[in-house]
Amino acid sequence: MILVLIIIFVVLLDQVTKYLARYHHFKKNTKKIKYISYLENTGGATGVMDGQMWLFYIITIIVFIVAVFASKYIDFENNIIFSIGLGVALGGTIGNFIDRVVNGAVIDFLEFKHKKGILVYNIADVAITVGFILIIIGLIRW
Repeated sequence: MILVLIIIFVVLLDQVTKYLARYHHFKKNTKKIKYISYLENTGGATGVMDGQMWLFYIITIIVFIVAVFASKYIDFENNIIFSIGLGVALGGTIGNFIDRVVNGAVIDFLEFKHKKGILVYNIADVAITVGFILIIIGLIRW
């Protein structure tokens, strides 16, 4: 049950922040975030494989099939770190999938300064990254 709640929370947070970025565009400067902007990304993280939406549909479907299959063999109650990681990662995956289906592109809006330039992400991207890190930690500790 906690897995479903985490997924719902991440999807809602992701979609609300994307809505705000899209319809209430504003700029805010901080040291780490250059500013909040609006970008429609038809590729993956950092625009890799731009325009290959079909590939991301397939990857999303595979991720869900693997997650459903794995959920039959994972003891979620005794591996809370793994459970949280899976929920966060799946929530991020669903958030970006919704964008791809509804908008034909993923909405990115958080611009981070980087040594080699500027990277633009969204809450779903961060959730996927953090989720997979937690999954790895959960598997190691299992």
